[in-house]
Amino acid sequence: MTAVIPIRRTRARKHFAKLLRIGRQLDRTNNWWASNDGPLKYDLFTIDIVPFMRAYLAKKHRLVGTKRRFLDVGCTNGKALLELYNMFGGALEYHGTSLSRLKSWSGIQQRTRNGIRFHVAHAEVLDRKFSPRYFDFIRSSLGISQARNISNAVESARKILKKGGLLK
Repeated sequence: MTAVIPIRRTRARKHFAKLLRIGRQLDRTNNWWASNDGPLKYDLFTIDIVPFMRAYLAKKHRLVGTKRRFLDVGCTNGKALLELYNMFGGALEYHGTSLSRLKSWSGIQQRTRNGIRFHVAHAEVLDRKFSPRYFDFIRSSLGISQARNISNAVESARKILKKGGLLK
């Protein structure tokens, strides 16, 4: 079962639209760093992803084979990815996307010995950048909400999410 914001339900759709309006308002007021560029504690959405990740990783049958993969859509400078890397270490393969390459990426890659990989990609074309069913976890604070067509961005993320994965 994939944990995804249930967009089809009217109530959830209204709640999601409200969160997007808040995020876009933060963008306009230059306070976007608080939700998009900062550590996990400043995440716009109130769902704490860490307990879900711990529960997912604790299931032994899921640990057999390849490393679990994590994608942060719209990671900007990578602070949240670095925070997760410090929590989970080598238990995950970490990836982050942004619309342009940032100088801070090379510093993070050196600090983590290339444990975090960064990619330049738009949220609406993630399925062209990555293989189908590639990631176990996909996080997006405001990355998907900035897409012109949010439905396409969510669908693109779903295509690269493994069955039973977590999309937040």
